[in-house]
Amino acid sequence: MPVDFHLGPSEAATRAAAAGFAQHVLVPARTAYLQHDQHHLRFQATRPAYAAGVKGGLLKGQVSPAHGGSAGSLVEAAIMVEECYAVEPSAALTIFATGLGLTPLNIAGTPDHAG
Repeated sequence: MPVDFHLGPSEAATRAAAAGFAQHVLVPARTAYLQHDQHHLRFQATRPAYAAGVKGGLLKGQVSPAHGGSAGSLVEAAIMVEECYAVEPSAALTIFATGLGLTPLNIAGTPDHAG
């Protein structure tokens, strides 16, 4: 059964921003890292894309507002990941893996406040 789903203004803005980031940052990142044969050099070649993600708020967007971030809804997060991953999975995973590492912070808070 098809799902009837319409993006709200916030989701549409997230989609547009993520698609732009993917085209303007992640596509060139792929070109840069494919110039290397060794895995560690490929990973290092993604550094400018990661820095652009930081500058563009993608990392702050993986931290809940309660902890100083700007994360939106889970739907917005899924849209952001999908738009980026569909265009360039390797560099996108480098950026979004940070969100996995931030999960304990988002759930429990700072180490001083963790149970």
